[in-house]
Amino acid sequence: MMDFDATMEEGMDLDAVIEKASVHNEAKLCADAEWSTPKVHHVKTLVEALSYGIISSDPYYLGYVLPPNFVNIMDRMIGLLHTNPPGESMYECIKVSLIDFRTWAKKQFMLDPKFVEWNDAAGSGFVSRNTPTATGRQFIDLDCPPHNATIYLRDVTRRDEAFDADFEKRWKGRHES
Repeated sequence: MMDFDATMEEGMDLDAVIEKASVHNEAKLCADAEWSTPKVHHVKTLVEALSYGIISSDPYYLGYVLPPNFVNIMDRMIGLLHTNPPGESMYECIKVSLIDFRTWAKKQFMLDPKFVEWNDAAGSGFVSRNTPTATGRQFIDLDCPPHNATIYLRDVTRRDEAFDADFEKRWKGRHES
């Protein structure tokens, strides 16, 4: 049984239902240690996550090229990782939770007019895997890049933690002091 009822109540519009679900989801993530515990990440890993978040949010089309101003936006975000990091700065690393990283990325992306322009491209509409391949860029849903960047960071963290655990299990007591 679901612990959240996302059905529309009488008089509720779709935006209200989405907002209600978003608030519920945020509360669940805050209660999840994987999402709320700050962990140390190298700046390069955060840059990878941000660029992955953008590229994976950009629907494929024939003749694909990076979104306009991609390099300018990424340069700005990289600068911000150093001057206004999403968490505790530790030389070339930043200690940040997934929730705080996502919040920071969304805020910083939305402050960039070049990023916001991606949502204004012509031809926006519903796209699925069954939609004919587009011949040009449609638009980028601006909620997707910070979300996809955070999922990327979560997956890399899981992979790295599994590797570390396996390494410790295999090599515990075998190294010289």
